Amino acid sequence: MSVPVSLWTGVAVTLKQAMTPEFKLYQKQVVANCKALSTALVDFGYKIVTGGSDNHLILVDLRKQDTDGGRAEKVLEKCAIACNKNTCP
Repeated sequence: MSVPVSLWTGVAVTLKQAMTPEFKLYQKQVVANCKALSTALVDFGYKIVTGGSDNHLILVDLRKQDTDGGRAEKVLEKCAIACNKNTCP
């Protein structure tokens, strides 16, 4: 199977960007923001399934809240927060 040159070009550009100090700083800020949001959610009484976040993801257990994942997903998307509902373990 042959891979188009445009695909390799895109990968090369992406990797070059990922090596810049600005991108690394941006990624550190993304993780810091996620940790801050996770902490705030805990302060408001929400349970974080993993106890916090070490990356850009948070899994919130809504079983004891007066809402569900589908409703939360719709509200968060209106606030420009990308999310999806999942089944909690």
